[in-house]
Amino acid sequence: MSKQARRRRKLSQPDRRGPNRRKALLAACLAFGLVAAALVSARWVSTSPAPAALAPAPLAPLPTPTTTLSKEYIYAGGKLIATEEPPAATPGSGGYSLSLNGASAHAQVSHSASLNITGALTVEAWVKYNSNGTYQEIVAKECYATAGCGGYALQLTNTGKLRFILYQGGTSYVAVVGATTVSTGVWHHVAGVFDGTNQRRVYLDGVEDGSASSAGSAPASGTAPLQIGRLNSSTLYYFNGQIDEVRVSNSALYNATFTPQASLTGGASTKGLWKFNDQTANDTSGNGNNGTLQGGAGYLADAP
Repeated sequence: MSKQARRRRKLSQPDRRGPNRRKALLAACLAFGLVAAALVSARWVSTSPAPAALAPAPLAPLPTPTTTLSKEYIYAGGKLIATEEPPAATPGSGGYSLSLNGASAHAQVSHSASLNITGALTVEAWVKYNSNGTYQEIVAKECYATAGCGGYALQLTNTGKLRFILYQGGTSYVAVVGATTVSTGVWHHVAGVFDGTNQRRVYLDGVEDGSASSAGSAPASGTAPLQIGRLNSSTLYYFNGQIDEVRVSNSALYNATFTPQASLTGGASTKGLWKFNDQTANDTSGNGNNGTLQGGAGYLADAP
C-alpha cells in the first residue's frame, strides 16, 4: 500500500481518544470552577461585615383617652329602644364656696334665738386664705364695745393662728389661740369648741391645736347678726380667701382627734349650716337662718 493510501485510511477512521479527551477537559474545567467559587466565597465571608440586626419598627403611640362623655344608644332586635344621656358635670367634688376679697365682702345672717348660744358651743368651717399679716374673721356673732352684749367668734390672728373667743359682755371676753400657723392656699378644717363649763379648745384639721380653761367662760346672750367673713364691731377684720361648710352647734362636738368631714351634715344640735353648694347663703339646718351676700361677696367653684 502506498504512503498516500495509508494516510487516507488513517484520516477516514474515527479518533477513539476524542471523547475521553473531551470528558477529561470538561472535568478539569468543572473542578477549576468549584475551586474558584470556594475561594471567592471564603474571601467574601472573611471581609464582609456582619449584617446588622433588623430592629422592629416602633409602634405608633396609642391615642390619649379622654373623659368626654357621649350619649349612649340602646338597641334590641336591631331597633333603637332608648338613649341615655351622660351625667351632668359638676364643678369640683364639693361644689361651690364663699369667695371673699378681704376688703368688703362677707355674708350676713340676721339674729335669731337659735344662734344665740350661751352654753356648750362648736363653731367650725373649712377655710382657704390667701395671706396673713392681719386678723381675719371666719365666723362672728358678737357686738364688742356695746354694753351687755355677748356672743362668740372664730378667727385667724395676724400670724395665721386660730383663735376662738367667747364674749361675756361689751368689753369682757376669754380666748384660746392655737399653736400652729395655718398654711395659705390650701383647704383646712378649723373649729372652736366650748364644753359648756370652763374648757375651750381649737382644732386644726381634726387635731387639737390649743386649749384654755377658766371659770365664767360661757358666752353671754347677744342680739348681733352672725357674720361670715368679718366682725360686727368697728374693727371688721375682713377675710381674704374662701370659706365653706360653716356650721354652728349648741354642743361640744369634739373632745379628741377626729377626721373632719369634707361635707358637713346637720344633726340635733346644729343651729346653722351654710354649705354654699347651690350658690346661695341659705341655711340647710332647718332653722331658717338664711344669709345674704354683702360687699361684693361671690361664689367660686372650688371646695374641700
